[in-house]
Amino acid sequence: MKSIPQNDTPVLIVDDDEGLLLSIKATLVSSGLPEPALVSDSRYVMDLVRTHNFELILLDLMMPHLSGMEVLKKVKEEFPQLDCVIVSAMDDVESAVQSMTLGASDYLVKPLNSEKLIIVVNRTLRKHNLQN
Repeated sequence: MKSIPQNDTPVLIVDDDEGLLLSIKATLVSSGLPEPALVSDSRYVMDLVRTHNFELILLDLMMPHLSGMEVLKKVKEEFPQLDCVIVSAMDDVESAVQSMTLGASDYLVKPLNSEKLIIVVNRTLRKHNLQN
């Protein structure tokens, strides 16, 4: 699944669970945030990041092909200013620490708390607006 809105969007969500992608999209849109871009195959992330002006990537940790850690590492090497938030079913301190060491700005545990998700996305987008 790949869904890119016609208007530029600051948010990209990467998860192999298409149902979760649609659920996160609905949560963000219903709270007044811009419609996010969605991709279920981690192999497409770098091409999308190179051709769009994303400010935030919500990135699943466990995916086929390229793991969230591998994608995080690639994104931060090429786009160090791009915020990445890891979303994982693993409530594991070691994974959280490793992702933060690689440059993730936050670590959210599934099932996602909608309020916390909206706060994290709003905070990140406000930070980018202030920097610009």
